[in-house]
Amino acid sequence: MTSVNKQLKARFLSGAPVSQFTALRDFGCARLSPVVSALRNEGLQIATAMHRCSGTGRNYAVYQIPSHHTSSETP
Repeated sequence: MTSVNKQLKARFLSGAPVSQFTALRDFGCARLSPVVSALRNEGLQIATAMHRCSGTGRNYAVYQIPSHHTSSETP
């Protein structure tokens, strides 16, 4: 697992949402979707929510682990 993957995994496990912009700004990750795919393959339950930019009208994805999956309790 790369350093960026580890950093993004920690961010997801903290419950914080991550968009392409925040991944690029905070971690230098230009391609977030392959990282999300790899983390999903590891078993993380990452949800995708689509948002629309009010300025351009373009859609973008925001990824987050739902709060009930970030607790330390075992289901």
